[in-house]
Amino acid sequence: MQDIPSAPPGVPPQRRSAGMTLFVALIAFVIGAGLVAWLATRGYLPTLLDAANTATLTAAPEPGPRPAPPAAQMSQIATVEGRLAMIEDRMSRIDLQTSAAAGNAGRAEGLLIAFAARRMVDRGEPLGYLADQLRLRFMNAQPRAVQTLVTSPPTRSPSTR
Repeated sequence: MQDIPSAPPGVPPQRRSAGMTLFVALIAFVIGAGLVAWLATRGYLPTLLDAANTATLTAAPEPGPRPAPPAAQMSQIATVEGRLAMIEDRMSRIDLQTSAAAGNAGRAEGLLIAFAARRMVDRGEPLGYLADQLRLRFMNAQPRAVQTLVTSPPTRSPSTR
């Protein structure tokens, strides 16, 4: 007879796979759906639901909110519509401010790229990554100027420092 090796004492037992758990849940759902269908075809379901509703109503008798008269409902609707109009107005102002901020950020980025390129040219260093940024940002507005900057070889100017 051959001995079957047992698991070491520190190793936890194997867990069920997610597929097996999903299969068991699916089977439970199908059985529950079948039970409800059987109760509905036999006519037991409405009586069970009515009994559950009456038990719930007798167990917790809470008075519901009274319906408001039509004039009060109209004033509430007008208030809601007024609030909705105010919210729409705020949203349009925020949208306008966002557009303005995006335009300002774009202009600031363009200035930053232009100043960085100028410093690189003044130092006589190659533009490197700034060449792509110059093309992307300014090629449509000033194509000849951008092409001149990008294609000109870097020259070392005498430093005054």
